[in-house]
Amino acid sequence: PSRWSATVDSFASHARVGTSPNLTYPTAMPYQLIYTSAKRGLKAGQRGNCTVARSRDLREGLILPLEQLSYYTHLVLPGQTSQLRNPVIHLHRRQRVTGTEYRVLSRIVDSGADHTGRSNHAAHHLIFDENELRGLPSPAVILKEWSGWIDRWDDPPTYIENDPLEKLRALGQAGDILSAKSAEYLAKGWDTTFT
Repeated sequence: PSRWSATVDSFASHARVGTSPNLTYPTAMPYQLIYTSAKRGLKAGQRGNCTVARSRDLREGLILPLEQLSYYTHLVLPGQTSQLRNPVIHLHRRQRVTGTEYRVLSRIVDSGADHTGRSNHAAHHLIFDENELRGLPSPAVILKEWSGWIDRWDDPPTYIENDPLEKLRALGQAGDILSAKSAEYLAKGWDTTFT
């Protein structure tokens, strides 16, 4: 396993935070943005490496910083034979935009070749404001366990309308992931950023 996946595994086993069925949580949903190489981006005139999907109401001030987080360096290019493997990159960062702090969880992966035959990657970002963190498992658990992460995007550009919040909260009730007992556990799970 890569150093990055070992880091996520370590955080997932030591900073598990879940939900409590007796608590109610805000109904806001996290934003999403997907960045990859495509014939056509979501914004008119964009192509190549660009945003192909995002939440419709994602703040404009977040788009460029998220795109700048979306870079990827391949260790193995399409068609090459190597004992090396391209890594899966996991990030948890804080991003402040005009006085509001957001938490960004990012998963960036090799996507094989793009429509031109060149190497491609997909960066999928989940963006939370502070009101959405309550009741969620830790960032490492979401990065490791959520089944909604995108590995490749071949669809037309689109706005993302689905709300993953309930599925993310459900991760805190699955298997051996411990439920949160207090706000202290929640804070510990989300206090540590990693890249």
